[in-house]
Parts: sequence; structure tokens; C-alpha cells
Amino acid sequence: MTVEEFREIARQIPPSHPDTERSFRDECIAHRFLIYDGKKNKAVCTNCGYEWDIAPREYSRMHGLKDVCPCCEAELVCVSAGRGRRSYEEQHRLMTFASDGKNLWIVQNDALVSFVEFGEAQIYRSMSEVFKISADEQRHWRYSEGWWGSVARWDELKTFNPAPLPHAMYYASKWSQHIFREGFEEILQSSDCRFLAGEDLEKALGWPSVATWIALQMRYPALELLRKGGYDKLARHRLTGYGNYQNAINIRGTSIEKALRLPKKWTKALRRAGISEEITAKELKAFQRLDDKMKRWAIENWKAWAAIVGNYRGDEHMTMITKYTTIEKYLNYMTEQGRSDPSFYVDYLENASALGWDLRRKQILFPEDLKEAHDKAADLRDMEKNAAKNAKMAAHAIDVDYSVNNLVAICAKSQSDLNHESGELHHCVRTYGDRVADGRTLIYFVRAVDRIDIPFYTLEISPKDGTVVQCR
Repeated sequence: MTVEEFREIARQIPPSHPDTERSFRDECIAHRFLIYDGKKNKAVCTNCGYEWDIAPREYSRMHGLKDVCPCCEAELVCVSAGRGRRSYEEQHRLMTFASDGKNLWIVQNDALVSFVEFGEAQIYRSMSEVFKISADEQRHWRYSEGWWGSVARWDELKTFNPAPLPHAMYYASKWSQHIFREGFEEILQSSDCRFLAGEDLEKALGWPSVATWIALQMRYPALELLRKGGYDKLARHRLTGYGNYQNAINIRGTSIEKALRLPKKWTKALRRAGISEEITAKELKAFQRLDDKMKRWAIENWKAWAAIVGNYRGDEHMTMITKYTTIEKYLNYMTEQGRSDPSFYVDYLENASALGWDLRRKQILFPEDLKEAHDKAADLRDMEKNAAKNAKMAAHAIDVDYSVNNLVAICAKSQSDLNHESGELHHCVRTYGDRVADGRTLIYFVRAVDRIDIPFYTLEISPKDGTVVQCR
């Protein structure tokens, strides 16, 4: 669409609220700048309007820096008037609202604020984006600059995603976005979007994607039903395009049940359990596939079940767990243990299986203390895998009779020792196994005498001269 053709649409746009211009000047210019002219030797404050004489070259190096007004004592940015291309400029994107009795118009203007002239800011404004939203249609136009000989035009887009703010130029400049709410409630009430008013919309007005928020809800009432029905996170993520929805939500549904593809008893059950506000699209999709018995188990043990579904290795974990037990028993067990990470339990199963433990026995499949059993299995597996390395490490180990300030030093003698220390203190000593086995370094665990089993510091000693290499 050419610029001339778009003018017919632009003529339909009602004027924005009369206070918008005042608000823009207050927000973007007033209370912010000290404009000075090095030729006239004058300065003026945009906050209080005070004008005073300055000494020659007094502000010669203050362009873009901050100073204090001698009258109102406000901290302001100093900008030099009349500096041409080197003048201080700011770019602003303004979003305003208007209604013609049916359509809600959302208009974005790009404004350049310049300070070439002394005493006042000059504003150059151009329309960059227009949204037209009603119960019957949602339309979006964006201005496209003509580059390299092409003609400037207005493109009608299918999406309602607003254009991102451009990058700042190389000289001192910046972009900022402003959403002007003057008279917004009255404007909304006089359009087809009147039923979107309220606290939720007030929150949305802080988003750059407010046009998307309004347009999608006018097109798909299911989103408003989900928000009001306690499934706010699902609706909000769909509105902002967050996450992979995998057809979890029927956005054209005319009820909460149709939108979630679930019978009413399960939408209520999720709300009663406090799950509805936090459930994700991925979890919803997995929940939809469960039979009624599994749905009950999942709700009762939601944290452990959601951890499997949300994990990127979820299918692999599910296969490993169901090889030895049912998901129901697993969920019950993990809830009793106060844990939800399936990787931890699957790691235990893999090590126990490799060690030849009989996982058909309940006390082995579901140990009384999962962490203790997990660590024991991991240590035994490491000993088995690293038997040759551990023998070399033990041969090179040098025990020391060290005890001072209630501290002792214990020499590392196996890979599992290093793994445990690394896991507890979150450093990389686990990778030092080969060096210790080759006799290139010595690792000592510094512990408190009265807490000998609790990692405190890890010490590396050079076996050549006994110097400390590092202590972490």
C-alpha cells in the first residue's frame, strides 16, 4: 500500500486524548534538561524555566553530562544548542489510544527530540504503526522506509507483534517507549473492547505487546475465559507467544473445558489443587493424554510428575522408571522422600542395576533414604569403574599428621572422594583424578575436627616441593 493510499485509512483515526501532548512533553522533556548556548552565554532549565547568564566556555565540556540547576537544584542533563549533527538527540516511540465508537485505534509515532535551538526542544514526529481492533476485525499496518531507491510504503501485517525499538545511532542518542493512558478507560468503554477493562488490562498496559494482548482476546474469547477461570499463566504465555504450545490449548474454544480439552471435573480439580495458576502448556498436553486414574495420581503428586514432564529427558526417564515400577508408585515414593527431580532417581536405578542389585526387592527399589542409597551406589560404581585409577591414587597418596586450629587434612585416595568433594563444594576437583593417579599433584580435604565428614576447603599441593598450588 502506497503512502497516498494509506492516507485514506489515516483519516479515519480519531484524535488522541488532548492531554497526550502535555504528558509527552512532561515525561520526555520537562524535568530533565539544562540547555546552554555557548555563543549567547546563556542557559535555561527545562524543569523550572529559570534562565541565567553563564561565563564564556563555562559549559564547554558539559554536553551530555549532568549538572544542577542553580534555581530548583534539580539534577539535569546538559545539552548544547546549535551543534548541528553533534547535537544531543533523543528518539521516542509513543503509543496512544483512540476510539470512533466501535473500533479501538492504537497508534504508534516515532518522535525525534532535538535541541538545536536555544531555550526549547524541537519535536519531529512521524506515524510508524497503526492497529485497528474491533469485534469484527483486527488489522495492523506498519510503515516501511524507502531504502536504496525503493518507494516508502505501508504494509498490512497478519501478526500483531509491534516493531522492536531500533538500535541507537553511534552519536549520543537513545530510544525509549511510552504508553499514554490518558482517558484510556473512557476510550475503551466507547469501543467493542469495553469488556476487556479491569485490573488485568491495566497490567497489560505496561507491556510493549499491549496491542497483541487486546487483538488476540478480541479474536479468541477463550483467552479471556482462561484468565478469569484461574488459568492465567496459560493465557498470558499464549498472549505473549512464550513457550511451545504443541496444540495444548484450543484457542477457538467457547468454554474453559473446550479451551483446555478437558472435562469439567478435571478443570475444577486442577483449580482446587492450586495447580491451574502454574500449569504450563507442556504439562497440560501431557496431562490431557493420561487416563482418569493417572490424572488423579498426577494431581496428588504434581511436583514429582511435572518434573518428569518438564525435563528435557522426560521420555527417557519415563522409560527407565516404568521398566522397574509404575508411575503411581514412583510418584508416591518421591513425594514421601520430599524430592521431585527424576534425574536423581534414574541415576540411582542405573547405578544399582549396573552393580547387580536386585531391583525386584522393594527395599532396594525404594530405599528408605534415597540420597544415602544414591551416594552409596554412585561410590561403588565409581570404585568399580575406576579400580585401576583408585589403586594408583592410593599408592601416590601421602597421609600427613596435621592438626591445627581444630582443622585436619585428609589425603584424597579415590575418584569417588574427588567426586563427592566437587559436588559438595561446587568446584572442579573431580577432574583432577588422572593427575593425582599419575603422581603429578596431591589433593587434601581440609575439615573441621568436630565435623570430619563435612567438606570445608580443598587443598592442592605440589608433590615436587610441597608448595600450596591452590586452596578453594
